Amino acid sequence: MADGVFRGIGSMVGILGTLLYPFLRKKIGLERTGLWAITEQLLSLIFCIVSIWAPGSPFDLHYADKISPNTTMATSTSLMLSMPLDESDNSLRTAFNKSTEIAYLALTENYTEVALNMSRTVNIMTELPTDLLPNETPVSRISISIFFTGIICARLGLWMFDLTVTQIVQENVRETQRGVFNGVQNSLNSFMEMLHFVLVIVAPRPETFGLLIIISFVSVFTGDVLYWVYCYRVRGHILPLHQLKQCGGIGKQNSSPKDKSISVA
Repeated sequence: MADGVFRGIGSMVGILGTLLYPFLRKKIGLERTGLWAITEQLLSLIFCIVSIWAPGSPFDLHYADKISPNTTMATSTSLMLSMPLDESDNSLRTAFNKSTEIAYLALTENYTEVALNMSRTVNIMTELPTDLLPNETPVSRISISIFFTGIICARLGLWMFDLTVTQIVQENVRETQRGVFNGVQNSLNSFMEMLHFVLVIVAPRPETFGLLIIISFVSVFTGDVLYWVYCYRVRGHILPLHQLKQCGGIGKQNSSPKDKSISVA
């Protein structure tokens, strides 16, 4: 449900970008519109980088040490042995025994037995008194909120930049070469999509999702640098600093004739 809501909000923000595109292009030009769009996207994605280390983030590169088989077996055994020997705690002791058995069966890949023992353990745990059940600490949602904020805001620049690139291709690529150009572009898109699937297979756990965010941010930043180089070659500059110099020169030229007239007088 929440995923659909965020997707809907992101789509509306993207549509807002398509509405702003013709206005910005008419006001500041095609290349500068792309600069504004891709810069807005990059700044929005910084929120995603911040979310990796925000409270509630599952990012942990040492997760394998915490869920190793030896650690799981030792923890279950130590907890079981530390329980008192009263007969009233037999149900809780049985639950720990079942959890240890589940960990062992998981190592031997007996998934059917694992499922049966998990169901039995759940039944045992539901019969325990509420004061014996472990207290669940609430998970902070700050990280996921910052992450979705960055993704949604980045849609504005993403959709504007996509329209900018399409318009640049239509205006600057010859009709006889558009087929070759689009073929190379589609090949690169397919390669990057395949690389995306490979990275998800290599790092599928939530604890390693931060690495995928960093890789995505670096990819977007690389695209920004390439577009900055293109704008510099076409326009001769990236930031209109020369206009400030011209404004300063005009001020000096306006003041110089007055000084000369005064000196002549």
